[in-house]
Amino acid sequence: MKKGFTLVEVLGVVVLLSIIILLITPNIISSIKNANINVNNKMADVIFSATKKYIANDNDYKEKKGNTYCILISELVNNGYLESPVKYGDDDDITLTKTVKAEYNTNWNYSIVDNANCTSNVEVICTRVDTNTVTDGFIPNGNYEAGDEYICKLDSIATEHFYVIGVTGTKVSLIASKNIDTDGEFKTTTVALGWSTGSNNSSGPTSAYELLDTATSAWTKVPTIKYFEYIDNLTNSNGYISINTKYDGSTYITTIKDKTNSPTRYGNLRSRLPLASELQELGCTSTNNSCPNYLVSNISSSTDVGYWLANSANTSNEAKYVTYNKTISSLTTNNNTVGVRPVIEITKSELE
Repeated sequence: MKKGFTLVEVLGVVVLLSIIILLITPNIISSIKNANINVNNKMADVIFSATKKYIANDNDYKEKKGNTYCILISELVNNGYLESPVKYGDDDDITLTKTVKAEYNTNWNYSIVDNANCTSNVEVICTRVDTNTVTDGFIPNGNYEAGDEYICKLDSIATEHFYVIGVTGTKVSLIASKNIDTDGEFKTTTVALGWSTGSNNSSGPTSAYELLDTATSAWTKVPTIKYFEYIDNLTNSNGYISINTKYDGSTYITTIKDKTNSPTRYGNLRSRLPLASELQELGCTSTNNSCPNYLVSNISSSTDVGYWLANSANTSNEAKYVTYNKTISSLTTNNNTVGVRPVIEITKSELE
């Protein structure tokens, strides 16, 4: 006759199973927790990678120590850097509730926080001189007028006066009030750069940008030029054929082509030359006294130099420059008495 389990035996099995469960449950919980952590870490990597690309492709975000930006997850989704829904943590979709906090010290550091727990902190670079007409630089469509005067911080000590010459989206272009010398000093006395030899103007573009590269390399407060492009419409140009700045994954490379179509490359330039087309839009022509005063500030007599412009002229063997008599002129012969006046590009969030 088959004998059943005694109560003692059943209780023994239950106790044994309970012990086993107690032993393996923490491991199971730990495995689940680790799996969730791994999923979150992988999702965070995807979000941070998308944020890095977004920052690289936008003029608003500057690699300056101390700057903090709050980039909504919804902003990344709406601009095509992430696909909705974005699952992270216990949330099935964080598109409307979470923000990437991007902080720059010597590198970008990212964290995912609640929208309410992130505050942007951007260093103001340029302060408007005329406080009676000051506009709010944090308003994307703020009222910026050509000729508005600002004092801009170049490094921890040096400052200089600049004037607004153009606004594109959130980017404001400002031109210095004086020409710059090779030692980085702004001067009202002659600061000359040879552009041409005889009727050949091809040396100008490279010489001008070499000067800017050297003279502005210490401008730690001024952001690098991003995604600037100019293409000359002349195939026989003796000045520039093209200028363009692109991101190579770590550096903004500005490529300059002269009439030989040979590119010269500079990394992380802080300034550029003004375009003749920019100044023409502001009223500069070949007629005497046509240029606004702020474009010819600190040029008062024929002994003062003007400054070179990026464009070549409309015909061969000519280069454009601003003259002392408030005009844009074309040069067809040798001239070594014209200087360089840098243009910087600042976002509206960096203006006060």
